[in-house]
Amino acid sequence: MKRYTGNLRGNFDISPKLQIGLLATSAVRKQLSPGTSDQVSDASAGNYSRSFEINPYSYALRTSRATSIYEEDGSLTYYTDNYAPFNILNEIKNNTLNTDMLDFKLQGELRYKITKDLKFSFDGAYRFATTKQEQIVTEESNMVQAFRSDYSFYVRNNNPLLFTDPDDPLEIPTSILPQGGFYLQSNTALSNYYLRNSLDWNKQVGKHLFDVFASAELRYIARQSSDFNGVGYQYDRGGTVAFDPQYFKYLAVNGGKYYSMSESNDRYLAYMAKAAYAYDDKYVLNATMRYDGSNMLGKSRLARWLPTWNVSGAWNIDREAFFANQNILSQARARLTYGLVASISSATNSAVVFKNGITSRPILADNENTIRIDRLENSNLTWEKQYETNLGFDLGFLKNKINLTVELYDRRGFDLLGNIKTSGIGGLVTKYANYADMKSKGIEFTLAGTPVNNDNFKWRMQLNGAFHKSKITNLQSLPTIWSLVTGGMLVDYPPNALFSMKFDGLDELEGYPYFVDDLGNHRATEVNTSSTSIGNLVYHGPSDPPFTGGFYNSFTYKQFTLSAMVTFSAGNFVRLNPTFQARYSDLNATSKAMLNRWVMPGDELKTTTPSVLGWIDFDGIDGSPYNNYNYSSVRVAKGDFIRLKQVMLTYQLPGKFAKHFWAKSANVSLVTNNIWLIYADSKLNGQDPEFAQSGGVAMPQPKQTSISFKFNF
Repeated sequence: MKRYTGNLRGNFDISPKLQIGLLATSAVRKQLSPGTSDQVSDASAGNYSRSFEINPYSYALRTSRATSIYEEDGSLTYYTDNYAPFNILNEIKNNTLNTDMLDFKLQGELRYKITKDLKFSFDGAYRFATTKQEQIVTEESNMVQAFRSDYSFYVRNNNPLLFTDPDDPLEIPTSILPQGGFYLQSNTALSNYYLRNSLDWNKQVGKHLFDVFASAELRYIARQSSDFNGVGYQYDRGGTVAFDPQYFKYLAVNGGKYYSMSESNDRYLAYMAKAAYAYDDKYVLNATMRYDGSNMLGKSRLARWLPTWNVSGAWNIDREAFFANQNILSQARARLTYGLVASISSATNSAVVFKNGITSRPILADNENTIRIDRLENSNLTWEKQYETNLGFDLGFLKNKINLTVELYDRRGFDLLGNIKTSGIGGLVTKYANYADMKSKGIEFTLAGTPVNNDNFKWRMQLNGAFHKSKITNLQSLPTIWSLVTGGMLVDYPPNALFSMKFDGLDELEGYPYFVDDLGNHRATEVNTSSTSIGNLVYHGPSDPPFTGGFYNSFTYKQFTLSAMVTFSAGNFVRLNPTFQARYSDLNATSKAMLNRWVMPGDELKTTTPSVLGWIDFDGIDGSPYNNYNYSSVRVAKGDFIRLKQVMLTYQLPGKFAKHFWAKSANVSLVTNNIWLIYADSKLNGQDPEFAQSGGVAMPQPKQTSISFKFNF
């Protein structure tokens, strides 16, 4: 990946009353990664799948180390996957995803002093961002060859990528890609305008300070997305295109499309007024009122506008006379805020949403344009809202050598948005609605200080931590077993709570796993993961860590600065990688847990790892016990970890060196990230507790070392 960033800022004092500021930022990113397809969740089978998966990290986890990449003569070794030859190095070369991203923003601000007490401000910004993705799939890739694979009667009748013309059902399945490969392109473009006008009146009358602020804000975001699926592109013949007309019939019969384009517009208006009063710089009172409007919830006018408010106060304790009678605290301030805040989600169905389409019929001449219901009307749709109380303290010790900030909060969220099941009478089984309420509370703190500070040596440290606890108090939706074992929502539990199917031992004769099923039956191999009977699941805890924090230290000696940051979290649980399967081939890698698997009768008393069954033995077992085992109560570990996140060494270059580049100052830094996972649950067995394996182009954060030069002009 190559990334280029830059920014340019200028501030201009036109007159004592008028100031203007300009800021331009830009970023360019070019990235080459393995080709990928979308992940599919199957609740009935209880698993995830992704076709033509060539993520190197996922491949390394699932592929046997005994699998040869090269032949003895140095040529590549090929195995069969998707009925076609496969070699990971060949795939990385012939199935690639090129991503080009451009992001540009121009921002301006104007400040004008109308009178001594009244100021006018204008802020405006324009942002343009575009992303272009090209997936290059050549004739040598496994994906393209799978579309052509028909080398035997068995393959011809079982390869789902071959096409049988519905007008001739007796025809032998044929390839719709006889020549060339795929050229898949995806483009997104965003244009964003932002404008804000504000007035600020500030007046001091003796010990009384008055401040009144009012603003009007406008935001407009236009998005456009397009996709193009090119076929028959011959990469080895100068890019000539040789497509088969049957490909378009294949798309029409299967409801596909070879190009698409969509547009969306986000329009937002907000009006805000704030009044503040302070007495003798000791006591401060604030009151704020907002009136926000957005088109994101749909065409219904009832859902577009919402008023919110908050009131707050502060007490500068260090301004009191009694504060001078002690020498421990050098600063003390208490803050209290209470108010209503709101946000919007992706729901747009305050009025019914219709979409155009084309029917999918075997005979192309019978296809016609249609209008279908995309989202059912929900006239009661409204913003997500939350009453929030915050109590904060800012304390300084020993002449502010040590500073402590503490924040306590209590949040009562309601009208949370999500998908709920319906009776199906309206034509759809789900619709977006305000379906949940949630309570949250927590505490955050930051302890910072400079224990040593002299001419040659300086030591700075900062410790921050947070504890957060949430609970769903109301839920107008019935969760399924599959939604909960993958991290779902349930009343009286935190959001993204992690549940598991209850493991019920191993079979005494064959060693396959048993569970307590959705009906409460013990020693069951089949569990209906689409069932809403969830009483027999095992609850582990939240997927999101309730405890998080970091510890930072910086040591400066003359021109050298060495800093290190450690991060940590605790209290959450993670699902172990789903590595168990009903059947394995010689190409599959197995986890270390397989060393403790069931081998002979009696092993069920000393291990929870199931056996490896033969094909014949497995055919007589109901359900998917090995897939269920991946989501069982024995396949969960604690997510606690301590990580050395970053170490940086900086050298401040001499001023004479900087002057050679017309710079005021310059430094050079050596930075290393993700250095050492100091502690994690041993049950993870090398799995990164911060990374949820999802395939595609996702990979854990690597260890990374970089060098940077900084010049200040």
